[in-house]
Amino acid sequence: ARGLAVAILACRTLILDMEGLDLGLAQRNIDFTSGGCDAIDGNLQKVSNYIFIITPAAVDISGDLQGIVDAFDFSGIQTGF
Repeated sequence: ARGLAVAILACRTLILDMEGLDLGLAQRNIDFTSGGCDAIDGNLQKVSNYIFIITPAAVDISGDLQGIVDAFDFSGIQTGF
Protein backbone atom coordinates (compact mmCIF):
# COMPACT_ATOMS: atom_id res chain seq x y z
CA ALA A 1 0.00 0.00 0.00
CA ARG A 2 2.86 2.38 0.72
CA GLY A 3 4.24 1.90 -2.79
CA LEU A 4 0.83 2.63 -4.26
CA ALA A 5 0.57 5.82 -2.24
CA VAL A 6 4.03 6.99 -3.30
CA ALA A 7 3.29 6.32 -6.98
CA ILE A 8 -0.12 8.01 -6.84
CA LEU A 9 1.23 11.11 -5.06
CA ALA A 10 4.02 11.27 -7.66
CA CYS A 11 1.23 11.52 -10.29
CA ARG A 12 2.25 8.31 -12.04
CA THR A 13 -0.16 6.22 -14.08
CA LEU A 14 -0.72 2.80 -12.53
CA ILE A 15 -2.32 -0.40 -13.72
CA LEU A 16 -3.52 -2.66 -10.91
CA ASP A 17 -4.12 -6.32 -11.62
CA MET A 18 -6.08 -7.79 -8.71
CA GLU A 19 -6.51 -11.25 -10.23
CA GLY A 20 -5.74 -13.98 -7.76
CA LEU A 21 -5.97 -11.73 -4.70
CA ASP A 22 -8.30 -12.48 -1.83
CA LEU A 23 -11.52 -10.51 -2.44
CA GLY A 24 -11.20 -8.62 0.87
CA LEU A 25 -7.58 -7.63 0.17
CA ALA A 26 -8.45 -6.54 -3.37
CA GLN A 27 -11.32 -4.40 -2.04
CA ARG A 28 -9.04 -2.75 0.55
CA ASN A 29 -6.49 -1.99 -2.19
CA ILE A 30 -9.16 -0.40 -4.37
CA ASP A 31 -10.55 1.61 -1.44
CA PHE A 32 -7.06 2.85 -0.53
CA THR A 33 -6.22 3.66 -4.14
CA SER A 34 -9.51 5.47 -4.59
CA GLY A 35 -8.66 7.71 -1.64
CA GLY A 36 -5.27 8.48 -3.16
CA CYS A 37 -6.90 9.33 -6.48
CA ASP A 38 -9.25 11.73 -4.73
CA ALA A 39 -6.27 13.40 -3.03
CA ILE A 40 -4.69 14.28 -6.40
CA ASP A 41 -7.98 14.73 -8.31
CA GLY A 42 -7.01 11.69 -10.35
CA ASN A 43 -9.12 9.00 -12.00
CA LEU A 44 -9.71 5.35 -11.18
CA GLN A 45 -11.22 3.35 -14.03
CA LYS A 46 -12.20 -0.29 -14.14
CA VAL A 47 -10.78 -2.08 -17.17
CA SER A 48 -12.06 -5.57 -16.37
CA ASN A 49 -13.24 -7.49 -13.32
CA TYR A 50 -9.69 -7.57 -11.94
CA ILE A 51 -7.80 -4.76 -13.70
CA PHE A 52 -7.96 -1.06 -12.83
CA ILE A 53 -6.09 1.96 -14.17
CA ILE A 54 -5.22 4.96 -12.03
CA THR A 55 -4.26 8.21 -13.71
CA PRO A 56 -3.44 11.74 -12.54
CA ALA A 57 -5.90 14.51 -13.43
CA ALA A 58 -3.79 15.62 -16.43
CA VAL A 59 -4.05 12.19 -18.13
CA ASP A 60 -7.08 11.38 -20.26
CA ILE A 61 -7.71 7.82 -21.37
CA SER A 62 -10.37 6.95 -23.87
CA GLY A 63 -11.26 4.05 -26.10
CA ASP A 64 -11.32 0.34 -25.42
CA LEU A 65 -9.34 0.10 -22.19
CA GLN A 66 -9.33 -3.70 -22.18
CA GLY A 67 -8.00 -3.65 -25.75
CA ILE A 68 -5.27 -1.22 -24.73
CA VAL A 69 -4.20 -3.39 -21.80
CA ASP A 70 -4.31 -6.59 -23.87
CA ALA A 71 -2.14 -5.04 -26.59
CA PHE A 72 0.40 -3.46 -24.23
CA ASP A 73 3.84 -5.06 -23.74
CA PHE A 74 4.50 -5.16 -20.00
CA SER A 75 7.96 -6.78 -20.27
CA GLY A 76 9.84 -3.58 -19.40
CA ILE A 77 7.48 -2.40 -16.68
CA GLN A 78 8.37 -2.39 -12.97
CA THR A 79 5.97 -4.56 -10.99
CA GLY A 80 5.39 -4.43 -7.28
CA PHE A 81 6.68 -1.83 -4.87
